Amino acid sequence: MLSVQRALLGEVHPQLWRVSIEGDSDQRRVHIRFEYEGAPTPDALECGSIVATEVLANLPGSWDLLDEYVQRNPDNPLPPLAHLAFQAGCV
Repeated sequence: MLSVQRALLGEVHPQLWRVSIEGDSDQRRVHIRFEYEGAPTPDALECGSIVATEVLANLPGSWDLLDEYVQRNPDNPLPPLAHLAFQAGCV
């Protein structure tokens, strides 16, 4: 959780609405979901990719990464993954 929050410093694109993460230590897999207001632009995707890469680099040994980049749908919202790392408008 701290790894993703640290990686987000300087990489929160204006379109970014929410970032959630979960990991499976038995499978050595981490899943990060980036949700955007509107279709993410190439710049928004690049910021997310940088965050995902930094998180993966912080893990010991070899882990698999599933990074997901989706447009937010207020009418049919996705539940966040196990840990909510960022949500726009949260204080």
